[in-house]
Amino acid sequence: MRSCKEMRQDAWNILTGSKWGWKILLNGIVLYAILLAVMLGLNFIFEAAGIQTFESFREAQREAQRSGVTLTIASGYEFLRMTFASGFSTFVEYLFQGIVVFGLVTTLVKCIKDDPNGWFTSAFGGFKRPFDLLWITLLLGIKVVAWALIFAFVGGFIGGIVSAVLRVCGAVTEKQMGVLLGCMCGIPACIAAIIASFRYMLTWYVKVENVEVGANACIKRSCELMYGRKWKLFFFWLSYIGWYILLIAPLAIASGVTGALSAAGAGASEDATAAAADESYSVVMIGALVVTILIGVFVVLYTAIGQAVFYRDAKAEVDATKEADPSEGVSA
Repeated sequence: MRSCKEMRQDAWNILTGSKWGWKILLNGIVLYAILLAVMLGLNFIFEAAGIQTFESFREAQREAQRSGVTLTIASGYEFLRMTFASGFSTFVEYLFQGIVVFGLVTTLVKCIKDDPNGWFTSAFGGFKRPFDLLWITLLLGIKVVAWALIFAFVGGFIGGIVSAVLRVCGAVTEKQMGVLLGCMCGIPACIAAIIASFRYMLTWYVKVENVEVGANACIKRSCELMYGRKWKLFFFWLSYIGWYILLIAPLAIASGVTGALSAAGAGASEDATAAAADESYSVVMIGALVVTILIGVFVVLYTAIGQAVFYRDAKAEVDATKEADPSEGVSA
């Protein structure tokens, strides 16, 4: 594959040298607005019907605790209603998340192909196959969690033996034994989940280009594309670190400026001077927030297009290898 710098340069040229950045941004805003509207509408319906989810119940509990009141679930029937409402809310959220991701990736694929035909309407293609996309969303989550649990179990088993031996030898206390066991479970689980996430990272791109292909085949193809390229993608993402540092720079600078303004306001003897310092504080912070948001939008678009370029290069390399040696690779 090409170097990180070359792929990033491609993404930069696409973002700054064409209108694709605005198109991706528009589709993203519209798709996430639909998701937000659906979830807000569902919450409104639940509230109007007097139905609580576990999330809304926990919020009500926190509000009640501030007033010194303890809330509990009234009955088993109420618990079942909350379980159903929470499950249905999660189902709807996952359903539309799949549609949103599919739409955004569709736009990104069109972007790297420079195919403007139907760039807006194609972003809503997920509405034609929502349950197919829901299954991909669920299957990806199940696979990542399964890998994490497997390594957590193995790490916990090894950690249990090691901690028990150390405990018998008197090398650790019970508290240290618990910490060791937790680390032996948690660290392998996190590493396994991260590796699995990288392995399945290109599944949605495969699905967009092969809409009739099933979830398992798309995941298998993603594994093939990411084979030997996980570190490449990791370092490719890491190459954007300068932009993310730039992202926090406006707020960091504003914090320093507002600190000086606050000190000036605190030392002021006149109310008018203090009020002017407070007003300047607000203006600086709002300005810094606006600049941060604008830079953030640019960096997110830059990174998203970069990952699409990475997919294009990985696919081209794998396909070229297969043409040179048909025995190489895994068929999707």
